[in-house]
Amino acid sequence: MDIVNEQVQHNRFGMGRVTDQSIDVITVEFSESHTTKSFLYPSAFESFLTLCNPLLQEKQMDEIRQIQACIEAEQEQKRIEDENRRAEKEAVLLSLKKKTTPKSKAKKSKVSKATPEIVADDADDEEI
Repeated sequence: MDIVNEQVQHNRFGMGRVTDQSIDVITVEFSESHTTKSFLYPSAFESFLTLCNPLLQEKQMDEIRQIQACIEAEQEQKRIEDENRRAEKEAVLLSLKKKTTPKSKAKKSKVSKATPEIVADDADDEEI
């Protein structure tokens, strides 16, 4: 939104006129003090600058709300992507853990018990 030459009100510096505007900075010349100040655009309108034209002020606030909605959507998308990455990493670690986990000792002990019993039975048969 082009606001060059528009009148603004600042909490501390009073009335001023926008003399320059870029994508993220505006420059305001204040009439009472004859000083020029630069402000972050459009965030300065959230806190301490107000456009004197009410229609432009409302349009400016709509633009700020749209920017905030975009930022929130980007943050939510990033949060979802981070959560998905974390879940994928956990799944990979879990599968690696399953592959490297040794076989349970309970199964080994059953096998080792069965073998001596068979040997003991064979020994009994030989004595008879």
